Amino acid sequence: MAMQRDGSLTMADRVAPVLFLIFWSSGFVAAKVGLEGAEPLTFLALRFAIVSALLVPAALLLGSRLPRDPRLILHVAMAGLIMQAIYFGSSYMAFDAGGSAGGVALVLGMQPIVT
Repeated sequence: MAMQRDGSLTMADRVAPVLFLIFWSSGFVAAKVGLEGAEPLTFLALRFAIVSALLVPAALLLGSRLPRDPRLILHVAMAGLIMQAIYFGSSYMAFDAGGSAGGVALVLGMQPIVT
């Protein structure tokens, strides 16, 4: 977090955690509603396509350095697949099987404790 000269937090540092909390927690409800009109993996692919279309240009505009080593690219891709696609894919399939947004969020929230 960036502090101003007087030691106080900037407005962005105060707002960012609140926005993160709102976006993250509303994701389960949005997924539950979105799955009423699409299959789980189709909806997930659409979600990832939209996010990629937004974040790749943002990363390029901000001058982020992308990995060049093929092994590192493979490592990052596999980590992303395991951490995101399987995580969200299984939660979306749980929604499709009738799981509630709160129940799925509770189970996924316990993941760090259980594993």
